[in-house]
Amino acid sequence: MSTNLPHKVITDSELSFKQNAKKVLRASYDYEIEQDYRHNASCFLFFESMWGLGLPFAAIATVVPAYMMAISAPKVLIGIVVSLPIILSPLQLITSYRYEQRHRKYWLVFSYIACCVPWLFYTLTALFFPAMLSPQFHWLLFTISMVVFLGLITANGAVHLSLLMDCTPLKKRGTLFGYRMAGMALGFILMLPLALWVMRRWPEGQNYLVAFCIAIPIYMLSSVALIRIREHRNPETRPAYGPNHTKIKGFLPAIHLALRQLVHEPNYRVYMFFTILFFVPLMMGS
Repeated sequence: MSTNLPHKVITDSELSFKQNAKKVLRASYDYEIEQDYRHNASCFLFFESMWGLGLPFAAIATVVPAYMMAISAPKVLIGIVVSLPIILSPLQLITSYRYEQRHRKYWLVFSYIACCVPWLFYTLTALFFPAMLSPQFHWLLFTISMVVFLGLITANGAVHLSLLMDCTPLKKRGTLFGYRMAGMALGFILMLPLALWVMRRWPEGQNYLVAFCIAIPIYMLSSVALIRIREHRNPETRPAYGPNHTKIKGFLPAIHLALRQLVHEPNYRVYMFFTILFFVPLMMGS
């Protein structure tokens, strides 16, 4: 009995030390993100506002399918391209696993720029050397460029959101989300008259390519704003401090852990059910 007592005292001391260390880390983290909030919020707002400037020229849900109709692409192919954000959403599991604990902002900047390159290459080729491409080759190249663009954009959704949440105080997240949407809407409204002029100025088919030439560099330029973010990490989500860090060394164990959370957390199950219920009709609508 006496031999077990010291062991219990040491264990309690270690537990108390870990709890205090977590509190100190959390307090330091809360102070740092509060200090950098204005700076980081301005970076996120600039990114979304710039993205909004490009939307009237190359909105995926409207302009892209309209262009594919202009080049007489098969309707099935148009439906597949519009559905790519849903079809490719499982890629978020891979990117969030690989880049969640690395320099997220550098990955986001690099991938957001890289995903535009095939689209820009196709647009310039189709605009200045149209005779080089047969109709079928138009469909193929444009579809490939959309797969790359939408694949990386979709895959980065979880990484982008984790960066945003980790750099924003809890009570200000809703406010920032609202300002981001407002900034995107403002950019869209400002550029809409120019987009309408472009669509009327050039003949059908060519007008979309001119619009893409405007939108794609704007998308690429907007990504640069993310590199100025002062990145922070919530200490409670770091593998070094998380309670399950020894269980998630590997992609498949991480998926297994997520499925276990889905089974054991009723709120999570309800959230996932209604999220799936929301997105399935969107995919079928395409």
